[in-house]
Amino acid sequence: MKIKKRILSKMAGAAVASGAVVLAAGVPGAIPVAANTAYISRDAAKTAALNHAKVDASRITNYEIEFDKEKYGAYYEIEFDANGYEYDYKINATNATVIESEKKAIKTKPYTPTQTTTSKPVSTTASVTYIGNEKAKMAALNHAKLNASRITNYMIEIERENGKVYYEIGFKSGGYEYDYHIDAVTGKVLKFEKEPDKKTGTLVSNIRFSDVTDKNVYYYSSVYWAAQKGIATGTNGRFFPAAVCNREQAITFLWRMAGQPEPKSMVSKFSDVKNTKSYSYKAILWGREKGIITGENGKFNPAGSCSREQIITMIWRLAGKPEPRNKYNRFKDVKDSKSYAYKAITWAQEKGIAAGSNGDFSPKAACKRGEIVTFMYRYRSHI
Repeated sequence: MKIKKRILSKMAGAAVASGAVVLAAGVPGAIPVAANTAYISRDAAKTAALNHAKVDASRITNYEIEFDKEKYGAYYEIEFDANGYEYDYKINATNATVIESEKKAIKTKPYTPTQTTTSKPVSTTASVTYIGNEKAKMAALNHAKLNASRITNYMIEIERENGKVYYEIGFKSGGYEYDYHIDAVTGKVLKFEKEPDKKTGTLVSNIRFSDVTDKNVYYYSSVYWAAQKGIATGTNGRFFPAAVCNREQAITFLWRMAGQPEPKSMVSKFSDVKNTKSYSYKAILWGREKGIITGENGKFNPAGSCSREQIITMIWRLAGKPEPRNKYNRFKDVKDSKSYAYKAITWAQEKGIAAGSNGDFSPKAACKRGEIVTFMYRYRSHI
C-alpha cells in the first residue's frame, strides 16, 4: 500500500537526519545511507520547498517526503497541495538548494455516470463535486469507530483508478495501522485494511485497568501502549490517569521508553538524589547526562510535580532539540519566545504531540499521568 510505503519513507528519513545507517526493509530500491554523511533534516528540506513556493505550512495538504539517491545525488523528493495547486520538489540533501520544482493546477476530473435504459439519456459532461478531505476522514473514522483525537500519522490524498475517484486515507491508533479507500462522490468505504502497527505494537489483551475503559477518551490507546511497553504501570488494577505526575516519574517514563540505558556514572550530581536503590535513580542520572533534565541550584526536586511545559521540554531534548518550522507559537498562552520551553512547545505543536484546549496549552499546569503517556505515545508515533 502507498501509505505504508510513505510511513516507511518517513522512518527512513528520520534515521537519515540522525546520521544512522538506513535500509528500509521491504521497500524496493531502498538506499543505505552512510552514518558519517551529513544531510539536512526532513524539516529543513520541507522548509526550503515551502520558502521557494512561498506557501505557509498551515496551508498545505497531502504532504509527502522521501529521501532518495539517483542522478541528482542525495536529495529529498517532496510533494504537497496548496491553494489549488500541486507542488513537486527535489531538494538537495546536503545544502537545501532546489534541484527541481513543478507547480500545476489541481484539476477536478469530470464524472461520467453509467448510461441507463431510461428514455432520457444521462449527461456525460457534468462535473461532480467531491465530498472533500474532512468528510472522507469522518467516513473512515466512523467505520473504524474511532475519535479523531485518538489517531496519529494521519495522511490523505485523492486517487483515480479505473475511472473511480477515491480518497486514500491512512492513520494509526491503538497499536494498529488503518488504510481506507473512500469513494470521493458518495463517501462509501470501498476498501478497508487494519493491521498491527509494527512500530508501537498491538495492545496486550490481558492488561486492563478498571479506570481506563472508555475507548473514546483521548488517553485510552496511550495508557495501554505504555503499560504494554512497561513504561508506566498501575496499582491494584488501576492506572490513575488523572493523578499528577511528579518529576522523577516523568524522567523514569522517558528512560523506560528509551530502553532503560545504563548511565555512564552511578554517582549523582544532584544533592537531593542520593538513594541508589530508588526506582528512579538510574533514570535521573541518565537524564542529566543526556541533558534532558538540568535541575536548579544543584537539586532535581524529584517529588515535585511535573508541569506540562517541563515534560514537553524533556521530550524535545530527548529528540535532540529540533528547530521548529515556524517562529511563532499558535497557542494563545505561549508567547514568551525567551522561555526555556518556547521552542519545545512550538515544535511539539507542529508535530501533533501537544494539542492543548480552546487554543491554550496551559504550560504551567501540572501534567497528569494520562497526559504524559499521551505526549510520549504521540512522540513515538512521529519518530
